[in-house]
Amino acid sequence: FDKRGNGRVALDSLGDLLRACGQNPTLTEIRDLEKNVGGDFDFETFQRVLNRPGGFRDPGEPEEYCRGFQVFDKDMTGFIGVGQLKY
Repeated sequence: FDKRGNGRVALDSLGDLLRACGQNPTLTEIRDLEKNVGGDFDFETFQRVLNRPGGFRDPGEPEEYCRGFQVFDKDMTGFIGVGQLKY
């Protein structure tokens, strides 16, 4: 992610870098983090962001995913349309 080789990462790569490390931040979380970081950041700053409280979340139980799927599977066929996957 350090494309310039200067020990810093561009701010607009923060979300992708967090995802590459196993986190799944929302767009709102990324925007808030970007405001706090302020600009290109180094490894030390990234460690603080990565290890922030609530950064890593429990992926949840399979039943939770099934209930979420059922919200879109209104006719209970076990399938949802491609257009619904974006949500």
